[in-house]
Amino acid sequence: MRRIILALLCFAPILSSYAEPVSPTLEQESRSRWDLVWRSAVLPGWGLIHAKAYRKGFITLAVTSALVGIEYRAHHKAEMKKEDWEDAKTLSFAYLASSPQADPQTLLGLSMIQENRHHSYEDTKQQNNLKLGLLTLKYCLQLAYTYWYGIQWEKEDLRSGLKMDLAPDASGNWERAGLGWTSYKAALGYTFVF
Repeated sequence: MRRIILALLCFAPILSSYAEPVSPTLEQESRSRWDLVWRSAVLPGWGLIHAKAYRKGFITLAVTSALVGIEYRAHHKAEMKKEDWEDAKTLSFAYLASSPQADPQTLLGLSMIQENRHHSYEDTKQQNNLKLGLLTLKYCLQLAYTYWYGIQWEKEDLRSGLKMDLAPDASGNWERAGLGWTSYKAALGYTFVF
């Protein structure tokens, strides 16, 4: 095992010298919706923040954080209810084991306490499962929205600000006149990005 690791460490610099250099303009030229989706899968809202949709990204992050906090508190509450129920069971078994002649009314009272705590635990667990389902639904919806937003983000023009385009004129008036000149049309525009 040591030999394999040592060999990899020795050959890594040699192999990396044959790697293709990364173009610094690659990130500027291409956009991928999957770049946004994997970021949002790791941390909800990160993909939107990366796409410079700051308000949407921070709102998504805040709502998801709030739902995670609510889920954490609900899970903690369910664990406390489960401990209460187990304590009631332990108390009932301890009473039965310690007294040779158990009082029927005391046993009935202990079993009612145990049953009430069990129902309370089950209700809390059901509410917890509902909150977990809402958190899961919100997570899936934010991934779907990030994917949809990424489709538009891919098509968005990377340049902002002043744009000037010069293209051959489709009408070709000069070519028809027999002069051999090509006419061009110019388009000047400014893009505001909010």
